[in-house]
Amino acid sequence: MADSSVIWEESALKLLETRDRYTRNAIREEFGRDPEKGAIEIDPAEHSYLTPVSGNRFSVIWQRYAGRVLVRAVVPLTNLDWLKKVAADTKKDYVGQVVKSESKGEITL
Repeated sequence: MADSSVIWEESALKLLETRDRYTRNAIREEFGRDPEKGAIEIDPAEHSYLTPVSGNRFSVIWQRYAGRVLVRAVVPLTNLDWLKKVAADTKKDYVGQVVKSESKGEITL
């Protein structure tokens, strides 16, 4: 999937801006190359996914929307082995709490 099909919500860009320039660029470049690489489905009904990036130090939360990728958030979520094993509702709740905490309540999934 080409980088031009990736749309970053303003709220995701704000979270990304809290990282240093090197990390921001690495996250955008790696995610833009292949958003689906290592993706974990977190909400099948909403077509929401989480993709680990930057050596699994960060996770990009995104949705498939009209054939494009809509990035909702970027968070330092690293406990992915556990996350892969839990039920969909638990994944959504857990990821939602992390995003809410990182965004100081500005973003809800």
